[in-house]
Parts: sequence; C-alpha cells; structure tokens
Amino acid sequence: MFLVSRREIADVEPTVYIKGAASLGLGVACKMTSGQLAKCAATDMPEYIINGPQRADGTYPVIRVLPTTTFETISTAAITADKIGTAVQMDTAADKVTASAGGAFIVETTENASNGVVTGHFKQPAAAG
Repeated sequence: MFLVSRREIADVEPTVYIKGAASLGLGVACKMTSGQLAKCAATDMPEYIINGPQRADGTYPVIRVLPTTTFETISTAAITADKIGTAVQMDTAADKVTASAGGAFIVETTENASNGVVTGHFKQPAAAG
C-alpha cells in the first residue's frame, strides 16, 4: 500500500471523497475513468491514493498525488541502488512497485530486497504546450 512518508511542504493534502469501484482498497493508486476512481495500470500516473474504506454512498476518502509528497511502499522484487532516481512500475494491484523500468514512481530509497521498503514520489506529466 502507498503510505505518505514525507511532505516537502507543511500543508497537508485535504481528504476528498470520490465515487469508485467496490474492489479498491486502502493505499491503492487510482486515476479517474468515466467519472469515478479506477485502479491504475503499471505505467499510469496516479491522481489519487485511497486513504480509507469505501463509504455507504460509494465514495472513498482519497488524497491527491502531488510532486511534493514522498510515499512509502513495498517492492515485489529487489530494487537495486542503481535504480535510485529512476522510474519503476506499479504492480497489478497498484499498491506496490516492481523493479521494472518505465513507470511513474521515482525511487528515492530502497532496501534492495524482495518485499523491501521503497520510498519515492510520482513524477508529474509533462506540461502541455
């Protein structure tokens, strides 16, 4: 699961409530699809991280993914020190990272072990222009 590890600014992202599929869980990286939350694919840039259980009205409490927020998660395979500063993919559950290159999660620290703790941030999409 993606957990907030550190924030570079003192302001905290407000919790907002957005409708989503019943199969989403705590700490899952999500994007908006057809007006509701959907689990991200391996290389997607998440917009939100689920911050609690689904409510009776079908909404989830979520926080927006910002470039100033560092997240902690688990790696499904060893992420070596040479991957620090590079982007890796999320797993199929969108709540962990893999050692595969080409994703949206920029590795900042790694325990270099399968099921090891990894910290990082999500890169921001290039500005349109």
